[in-house]
Order: sequence, then C-alpha cells, then structure tokens
Amino acid sequence: MTLGLALFALLQGATAAPQTETVFGIDLGKPPSAPQCQRDRWGIPEAPADGMCWTLSEKVEDTAVGRVQSAHYRFAEDAQPQIAINVDAQLIDGNVERVEFQTLGAMAIPVVMDALRAKYGKPISEEKVPVQNRMGATFDGVEATWMRGKLSVVYHGITHQVDRGAVTINTSLGHTLYLLEVEQERKKGTSL
Repeated sequence: MTLGLALFALLQGATAAPQTETVFGIDLGKPPSAPQCQRDRWGIPEAPADGMCWTLSEKVEDTAVGRVQSAHYRFAEDAQPQIAINVDAQLIDGNVERVEFQTLGAMAIPVVMDALRAKYGKPISEEKVPVQNRMGATFDGVEATWMRGKLSVVYHGITHQVDRGAVTINTSLGHTLYLLEVEQERKKGTSL
C-alpha cells in the first residue's frame, strides 16, 4: 500500500459512528478500548500479535481540566499505520482527548495535506514555512490547522528534523489542556 493510500484510508475511515472520531482505531473522547500491552520478562511492552495495544505512563498530573496521563500505542506488524512513526495519546480523567503522531516530514507533506483536506475539509489556516537544515538545504514546510465540530487538528509538516512532521488531533478538552500547557510554558519563558 502506498503512503498516500494508507493515510487516505486512515482518515476516510476515521468516523466509526456518529459523534465518534477515531484515529488509527483509537476512539477520541472515550476510554481506550484496545487491550493494554503485555510485558516481557523485563517489563518491556511487547507489540501485539494482531491489532493494537497501549501502555499507560506512570506519571499522573492533576490539572485544571482533570487528571492527565499519557499512553503510547503499539501495533501488530500488519496493523502498523504506514505513515506514523509513533502514536501517543493524552488521557484526561481516563478518556482519550488527544492523539499525536509523527509523519515522515518534508517528503510526506503533499500526501498528508491531501488526506487531511479529504477528511477535515479546507484548513482554517495554512502557511508555507521554509526550513533550512544544517547543511544549508532549504525545504518547504507547512503549518495547517483545522476545526471540525469539537475537534482541532494541527499539522506541522516539518518539526525539529526535515524527515519528521507531526499531527495532533484534540477534542475540545484536549485543546483546553493544550492552551494550559502553552500558558505554563509562557510563564516559564520557554516555548513548546
């Protein structure tokens, strides 16, 4: 399956039922429905034989929006999303309110943008962002945002490396958490 078809299939099949959005089969706004990952004898999470599983971080943070924990998803070899390097989620009070995944950076921008437009329509903002690597080569990055109902989708075509991009999909509660995180970082004098 090509990169474009894989991403298109992911985003086209993302609506499982009315009012339920999914990303790689992860329901937003609900508790994780996949089983937790089994651990090997050293306690390291193993990929499942089929489908997906998840592990919950030990760190729990009480915030103004609720109790926050991170989860990392692992996929069976035949279920591994073609365009995702890592798939993580933020749980607020036990519900998945944010899903984040990395993309393949500059080379994947046209495919990712087409798939996101097909799923979420025209972005409310889209900006070309030139990025220069350490060798001096310049690449055209993109930053785009969509709002769809209670979801916000943010795509950074290139992040800290030319071969890495990121997609973040928030529910309204996940977006509120994001705004709180930005405010905390602003107060510290750093940026996200």
